[in-house]
Amino acid sequence: MRSLEAFLRFLLTAGSRAAGIARLPAGWMPPVGRHRWQTMLVEDSPVAPSPSEQAARGEAQAPAPLGKPPTSGWTGKSVRDTARAFVRAFGSWHTFHPVYNPWFLFGFLWGLPVPVVILAVHAAALNTPFTVDGLVGHLAAYPWHAVFLLHPLLFAAVFGAMGSVALARRRRIHGLVGKLGMLATTDGLTRMYNHRCFQEHIRAEAERARREKRPVCLIMADLDMFKRFNDTWGHPAGDRLLVAVADCMRSVLRPYDPVYRYGGEEFAVLLPNHTTEQGTRVAERLREATEQLRLRLLDGQLVGTTMSLGVSAFRPAEGVSDWIERTDGRLYRAKAEGRNRVCSSNAPPP
Repeated sequence: MRSLEAFLRFLLTAGSRAAGIARLPAGWMPPVGRHRWQTMLVEDSPVAPSPSEQAARGEAQAPAPLGKPPTSGWTGKSVRDTARAFVRAFGSWHTFHPVYNPWFLFGFLWGLPVPVVILAVHAAALNTPFTVDGLVGHLAAYPWHAVFLLHPLLFAAVFGAMGSVALARRRRIHGLVGKLGMLATTDGLTRMYNHRCFQEHIRAEAERARREKRPVCLIMADLDMFKRFNDTWGHPAGDRLLVAVADCMRSVLRPYDPVYRYGGEEFAVLLPNHTTEQGTRVAERLREATEQLRLRLLDGQLVGTTMSLGVSAFRPAEGVSDWIERTDGRLYRAKAEGRNRVCSSNAPPP
């Protein structure tokens, strides 16, 4: 039984390392005879601090787990999934491509010494010259020795399948990481950057403008009477209006000008290398495009909206929060002056 457990551990450890899986912890042994494999961590498993230790360190205590905790490490499902992926890899051309999958070439080179050494030993034992002619004569006299010539191809296929599984999992992980990054930085409705991303970008742009002494302009926009629009036409129509306005703003701006959903029906635009006058012209184009926008409701009726905007450029002597507050103040001045307009000055209206 111990030899069987050691053999299973060897196979799983070798396969996991070749396929890019985390190594098994020391002291782990597969419980042979059970219906499901479970991980037994002996030495390498981190020990969670007790509540008293957490309190002594000033850490928040973790909430008690609800239900059965998830099993870590090798489970029956993970072993079956790995085995299925390994078998399916033999049917993929990626497995046997030495350029796309370097594991295939590595396996071939790894198995190449096997026939060379075995045939050399046999040739020395039979006193036959270890040359091409001698090798052909040796294989003619002992045809079954040709089986050893298949070892490089066998090693190449096995290592290639392991590499194919590892590359597939790596691509999947990269795809999931990219998807999570997109979900963390974009608004789910309008597909604009969200408020958190706005705070990160505006601080980076302000620091770059302060360091390189170049202008950067901020536009803050708010849809006029959006609450009345929701009360009149319903929240689904309001969501469709937000999506339409977001697409309209993207069509006016340059592809590399970031636009953000600041919150609710309020949007923000960062314009690097733009002064207040240049940003005001961009804001006027946004206002005109929004005013001309028409949304067709489910009953066929066309509705529209307007937008008020505030514009200001960054001042190196002020902080980012002061810059945002100054721009937001100009936005609300535009609303106080009658809405559907652009305000880029703190001076009172004539």
